[in-house]
Amino acid sequence: MSKDNAELFLETAKALYFPQRTSAAALHQLKGTMPEPDRQRLAGYLRSPEAPDAKRDDALALLDRMRQDAKQYGIVPVPEVAAR
Repeated sequence: MSKDNAELFLETAKALYFPQRTSAAALHQLKGTMPEPDRQRLAGYLRSPEAPDAKRDDALALLDRMRQDAKQYGIVPVPEVAAR
């Protein structure tokens, strides 16, 4: 991907209202602005396992921190009870 297209994607994503800020929404906004073959390649990359997933990474980091804090303070997790 060219530097110009990367910057265009980032600026487009940043301009979206935060709750609607997704890669899919940014890609949709780029229809007609970014060359279609480039937009399709970017979409394919963003769906691939190699693409970064900041929300997932943040959630995993939070769970790890909660696990560490619970261990430090002697909090033992209670197993979930199956619904009857």
